[in-house]
Amino acid sequence: MNPGLRLVAALLQHGGADRVIAAGITPDMLPESERAPLRAVLEHDAQYGKVPSRAALAELLPDDVMLDIPESVEEPIDFYIEQVRKRSLSARLISRTRELTTNLQEGNPDRALQIIEELSANEMFRADARRGKVTDITTTFQDRLDDYRHRRELNLAGKIAGIPTPWPTINRLTMGLENGTFTVLVGRIYSGKSWLLICMATHAWEILGESPVFASMEMTTLQVGRRIDAIMSEVTYTDLVSGLLPTESEERHGLLLKEYAGRPPFYCVGKDLVRTVDDLVRIVRRLRPRAGVYLDGVNRISAGSDQDRYRRVAEASDELKATLGIGCNIPVIGTTHFNKEGGKKSQKSTGADLEEIGYAYAIGEQVDNGFALIQTPDMHADRTVLIKKLKTREEAASNINGVVINFNHDCMDFSEIGPWDGTEIDASGDGGVPF
Repeated sequence: MNPGLRLVAALLQHGGADRVIAAGITPDMLPESERAPLRAVLEHDAQYGKVPSRAALAELLPDDVMLDIPESVEEPIDFYIEQVRKRSLSARLISRTRELTTNLQEGNPDRALQIIEELSANEMFRADARRGKVTDITTTFQDRLDDYRHRRELNLAGKIAGIPTPWPTINRLTMGLENGTFTVLVGRIYSGKSWLLICMATHAWEILGESPVFASMEMTTLQVGRRIDAIMSEVTYTDLVSGLLPTESEERHGLLLKEYAGRPPFYCVGKDLVRTVDDLVRIVRRLRPRAGVYLDGVNRISAGSDQDRYRRVAEASDELKATLGIGCNIPVIGTTHFNKEGGKKSQKSTGADLEEIGYAYAIGEQVDNGFALIQTPDMHADRTVLIKKLKTREEAASNINGVVINFNHDCMDFSEIGPWDGTEIDASGDGGVPF
């Protein structure tokens, strides 16, 4: 079945004429036999504000044409938009290649060169436009107006636009982790970054009822799974690992089998499957996780470059944001570490900053949301951690500097204590935690 009529079927099934128009798909891009159905659907949408029903479309088209339009399709509308675009591009390239060959054979190299230049310029523009690099903001105001109204409704209902984190203060700062954004948790080595990332993935999985993908460049899938089990059953992690859970905890842990059976998948992959950003992109496109992508070890993934490590991290950060986050339209949340000086500072004061991320300019420039894990001696004794705001692009709550949370592995308590007011936390051993 051809993609043009499958696109029409997807429109009848799901709507989305605005996405077809925004992608630059027009009836003229289709073969003659497929143009009338798409034209009828788009004209109906333009006149009445919605695509027609199948019965209404049947009134506008011959019976033999309607018989060729599938009753339903399995893929989302963007899939068929891309299929139509690829077929149209192939047809244009074949046509222009024939024209190019003819001019070369007839001794017209100047015209042949002009064809090459026109073809390159037109297709580069189309490619940039598809990636969102070329936008006429006067034609997209309605989208932004609709987005504003949606956010207003969410606010009135006490909800957020993006994927929720376990901490209300972070949700206020970010309005949730939205599609296409890149968020990073920074901390010294063994500061608990992986634990908090697992908490975030597990929380999104529970609240949304959707699947996440958790990719670890540092732990095995067994180790990740144990941590999720401990969080879900609220048992002491060291007791779980050693096989010495008390009877009550052992019973709670055993009940997870029944609870997991009723949940969507929680996808976990290790570094044996994910070495590059492209590996992760392929997994995400296949699994379509709606609860986000969580990458434990941003600084360890590669974009395939043979350059020095700084360059590899820079390329990987670029690709995580552009190809994975924006390209797959999904939030990407990861962990990385401070450089040596920043790691020391994060144990003594709240002064650690964006410039002290390892490979700072490679990662810090790309992130939409950056947070640092700070734990002074007092906080370590109290089993608390400060999640300090380093960077938020939207500044949804600019008066908030971070949040203090519990960090207790005995009972798996990582809940919020309260917002941090920006006051220096006393590291001398005789001060409290201001918030």
